[in-house]
Amino acid sequence: MQNRQNALTAPGGDTVVMMRIAECLQQRGIHVRVDVDRVEKLTDYDIVHLHNFATPEDTESLARRCVEAGVPYIVTTMYEDKPLFFNQMVEQANAFFRYIEAGQPQERFEEFMVPVKSISPAPCFDNTWTANHAAALVASGMREQETLERDYPGCPFVTTYRLGSDIVNTTTKSSGVRKLTGNRDFVLCVGRLEARKNQLMLLKALEDTDIPIVFATSGFTYQPQYAQACQLFKRRQGQTIFLQALPPEDLNALFAEARVHALPSWYELPGIVSQEAAKLDANIVVTDYGTPRDYLGDEAFYCAPDDPESVRNSVVDAFNSPLRPGLASKVSDCTWENAATRVYEIYQTILGHG
Repeated sequence: MQNRQNALTAPGGDTVVMMRIAECLQQRGIHVRVDVDRVEKLTDYDIVHLHNFATPEDTESLARRCVEAGVPYIVTTMYEDKPLFFNQMVEQANAFFRYIEAGQPQERFEEFMVPVKSISPAPCFDNTWTANHAAALVASGMREQETLERDYPGCPFVTTYRLGSDIVNTTTKSSGVRKLTGNRDFVLCVGRLEARKNQLMLLKALEDTDIPIVFATSGFTYQPQYAQACQLFKRRQGQTIFLQALPPEDLNALFAEARVHALPSWYELPGIVSQEAAKLDANIVVTDYGTPRDYLGDEAFYCAPDDPESVRNSVVDAFNSPLRPGLASKVSDCTWENAATRVYEIYQTILGHG
């Protein structure tokens, strides 16, 4: 398995996916080597499993090594529909910075957002060579598969699997979490503070409500200006709490205590934290950009990431609604063991054993 060279030193979602699949395959007696340093002799392996279409030049260099060695490769793509959201995301973050610097004049909010509506779309990532020479591209759901097939029609085989998550269903509550939050009923948002996760829009959407928001961050951000803007954002009534890196048991308890988990991101594939929250009995508000709907179906509350009214309506509806009874069952099959089973089936197909 290969990925960007800093996948282990600066881990992200792609790191989690790679490592959990590797662990589950190894538990089945399959020899798997995670090689981000690119030191392994490729011809010692039956197949190379690449990750990440968000780093096209780096991934292509790995793919070319596979072709030169005569070893088939597949790619877990984690491919975002960049023209749909990327430039809009960047411009909206800048607009929020100006809005906050001006003192959050609500009557002028739409004026600040005008450039977002008129900006030209970003070009898509160019992974053409990698896609055309891959034995398979593996997507996290049908929305991603359709985007791959649209942008890379030369790939011979595009398929899907369902990502897993580590939290099992439990009703455990934690009084320790209440000491952190001071509340039992709150909206939780788990993720690094960054433009893609769109926390400023969540704050704007709930600017005038008294619903508490708890942000569980990793304590690290690639976008310190964005993180600072989130902390500077003033809400009229509601409490806003920022928590830094938490041990797994505390994060687990946060999911269990939250009434709603909200992730109004610009794009998710599919948002593993939404799975985790669903398994721990929170209503889910999530973007409709990406593959969340492939996992959560009609049981989640969906929102548009560029529309504060859409986000507000979804969060308030979710907050005031009873838990949707079919939500946890929608993702009950989303385990890393099941994901690894599907990946192994793809390997077998590529190698002619399936």
